Amino acid sequence: MNEIKKLYVSKFIYGFGCMASYTFILFFLKSGLTQIQIASLFSIFFVANMILEIPTGGFADLYGHKASFALGLIIESFYYLIFVLYPTYNGFVIGMIIAALGLSFQSGANDSLTYEIMNKLNKKDEYLKTSGRISAMMSIAVIIAAPIGTMIYKYSPNTPYFISFALVLISGLVVSLVKYNHINTDYSRDNYFNQIKTGIVLVLKNTKLKALFLIGFVGLMSSYVFGENIGTPLQLRMGIDIGLFGVVQSLIAVGYLLVNYFSYKLASKIGDINTIILSLGITFISLITLSRINYYYGVGFIVVFFMSHGLRINVLDNLQQKEATSSQRSTIASAGSMLKSLGTAMVLPLWGLMLDRSGINTTLIVLSCTVLFIGLLGVSIYKYSYSKILS
Repeated sequence: MNEIKKLYVSKFIYGFGCMASYTFILFFLKSGLTQIQIASLFSIFFVANMILEIPTGGFADLYGHKASFALGLIIESFYYLIFVLYPTYNGFVIGMIIAALGLSFQSGANDSLTYEIMNKLNKKDEYLKTSGRISAMMSIAVIIAAPIGTMIYKYSPNTPYFISFALVLISGLVVSLVKYNHINTDYSRDNYFNQIKTGIVLVLKNTKLKALFLIGFVGLMSSYVFGENIGTPLQLRMGIDIGLFGVVQSLIAVGYLLVNYFSYKLASKIGDINTIILSLGITFISLITLSRINYYYGVGFIVVFFMSHGLRINVLDNLQQKEATSSQRSTIASAGSMLKSLGTAMVLPLWGLMLDRSGINTTLIVLSCTVLFIGLLGVSIYKYSYSKILS
């Protein structure tokens, strides 16, 4: 299990390295960007990530999940450096594209590496528990790093970005020390494109995978709508000071920590699908409740919302790994990420329009109903394999 411990260490360092990310909006505004420019940066990131998902997934399946994961972390680290060295709109665009590239190399490869190591140890049934522990290491780091990062930013705005660059780079170097790498030795240009094609075809033919990606899409979409559009004005409405946003993020990280610890036990007791249904119900209730709360204690329901999202992610990933084939594991994961990113990118402007015209409360109610309906639809398709619906 020493190789798994290296992943624990890498994730903890990475979690600390994310401290600058909690100051992005403040940093962009300080650099003179308008709200429209800031919104366009996240759109550029989404589009770039969507385009890069499939080719990088094929790379991981051919060159090895470890190589792709480590390379992705190293590439990702540089966008923090670019942000602070070139604090202009064009510099931020370049940084967002580099971030998307780095995350695309990691997408699928990180979870696939963990699964393959556990499979080699004949402990693949413990994948969910191990994956949860790895995620917990990041949560622990975020609990500590988020308030530290915002405090450092208050006195020295550039410093958190240099720290994040160094730590994310180091986390990639730690992954490179993992003694496991499955490489497809039959590499050729034709084989590379065939690998991608095969992975996509497997996704399109597998009804259960499509159902899981549908559930994953509504989760990704809701987390972005809430996190990027609703969260900040909602906290301000509750009377939360901007300087305490890092503390709120720490509380969310504590929630993720608890979820990562209990998700394996919960899924073992009531089953994966029932756990997903439970998480959808909790998301629905938390969003409905937040639409009625204007006071500081509403932060608790914000934490609950993200906890339900984290619980669902853990279980979905476990089910996806069971459906994926070893040789196309990362390609399949990347194809799913591309589909979820595409769907999210298409609907985010609609949610922004609803916020402008109808306000936070109405948007929260509609979002809660959307998550519940689409989520349960995905569960039904997965559970009863309605192949005719999605084939």
